[in-house]
Amino acid sequence: MAPDYTPVKLDKPIRIGMIGLSGNALVSWGSGAHLPYLERSQAYTITALLNTSIESARAARDAFKLPANTKLYDSPEELAKDADVDLVVCNVRVDRHWPLTRPSIEAGKAVFVEWPLGKNLQEARAFVDLAQRKGIRTIAGNQARVDPLAHTVREAIEKRLGGLISVHVRANTLFHGYTDTIDYFLDRSVGGNFLTVHLAHLFDYLTSVLGPLEKGFDARFKIGHPEVDLVDDEQRTIRRATKDVPDQVVLQGQLADHAGALLSLQLRGGANFKGDADGLVWTLYGPKGELKITHSSSNLNVGTEFPTTKARLHRFDTDTVEDLAVDQEQPAFFRQLPLPARNIARLYEAFARDDGSSGVDFADALRLHEALEDICQAAEKACKTSPRQVFSRVGETQGQI
Repeated sequence: MAPDYTPVKLDKPIRIGMIGLSGNALVSWGSGAHLPYLERSQAYTITALLNTSIESARAARDAFKLPANTKLYDSPEELAKDADVDLVVCNVRVDRHWPLTRPSIEAGKAVFVEWPLGKNLQEARAFVDLAQRKGIRTIAGNQARVDPLAHTVREAIEKRLGGLISVHVRANTLFHGYTDTIDYFLDRSVGGNFLTVHLAHLFDYLTSVLGPLEKGFDARFKIGHPEVDLVDDEQRTIRRATKDVPDQVVLQGQLADHAGALLSLQLRGGANFKGDADGLVWTLYGPKGELKITHSSSNLNVGTEFPTTKARLHRFDTDTVEDLAVDQEQPAFFRQLPLPARNIARLYEAFARDDGSSGVDFADALRLHEALEDICQAAEKACKTSPRQVFSRVGETQGQI
């Protein structure tokens, strides 16, 4: 039986102004990962929507059957003035995060911004600086850190493996191979792409379990598909497009913790090998055993669930293999939600409890931005010493803040 969990209930629910809930995108991240929790929550209520127009905000309100008194905005400045909004939630592409949320931060409202926080490192720092100056509470969409499997793996390292000797990760993203569905993922200047989304989320998951890498690690990038077919939801080709973002990453180094255990990571864009259900294989080798995690893709942060995710332990003392629980012990409160909504719900619940537990804020997101910049610099260094390297930097300044 799953353990009991009492969701947060507040006498005065936190009032949300949501940016980017679109009635024309019924399977968007906002509607698929945020709304399922918010509809059930007794700690939050949606009181306002900000979209590109009043008409699109009204369409979203009607599509998702929100109360008729939900306020509708097409201006971030007007949303910032709304005294009936406590928390602004931003679910749009990354290059729009700053202009859409800055007025609310200036007004002293709490803000939840999805990852990536900023379109580059400079913008992420601006977010943190402004939030600190205004003294507001923040949430960043780095939900990997609260996934239950991360706790299972941390516990297994200590209690089952007897520490770590080496870690190997081989993963692919399902998307961003020889075809793609999101045109702005092909343009590094936007800030949302294979590196800043897929690599960053996977790296965040790994380091939340393993701790940081030692300085001096090696990274290599390559654009394997400089031209791709941009396709629609039914895989029909819309047009041929070029890209300047890598779709192949190799990262090798030593962990700062675990006595300098070795880490090897290979991440590529594209679908799994035909007929293969596993798009991620993560092995952790220790003195007393080896743990093998398999998942459908690199996107562990979205959520882990048996049988899509499996954890198997090889015990050296008995030479036997046993299955470890992946999600079987999740409380019913979370299991009733769609998988992508569960870890997002954990972020909301932590914020509502306001006790410092399991929260992820802008400062945490900035550290991930900085780690990603370190990886890019390592790849840039490799590019200078190896003419066969193809490098595309993701941390460049794109204009002034």
